[in-house]
Amino acid sequence: MAMLRIIDRLYGDKQLVWRADDKESKEKALQEFKDRIKQGWLAFIPKGDNPKQGKQIRDFDENAETIVMTPPVAGG
Repeated sequence: MAMLRIIDRLYGDKQLVWRADDKESKEKALQEFKDRIKQGWLAFIPKGDNPKQGKQIRDFDENAETIVMTPPVAGG
């Protein structure tokens, strides 16, 4: 099983789980990923227990154990 975690300041932590052999759950996670990327969200695959380490991704990785998405950083 794999998980797409969407961390949102307004709505909290949303989790979508998919299995490699379940096309429907994988498609749902893929579509959510694509929609958020289009909106400027950041996606990364965490490394180990340290949330500050990991690899940013721009394409959905169906083989990842976990993908974390966060809203774009606002600055000024």
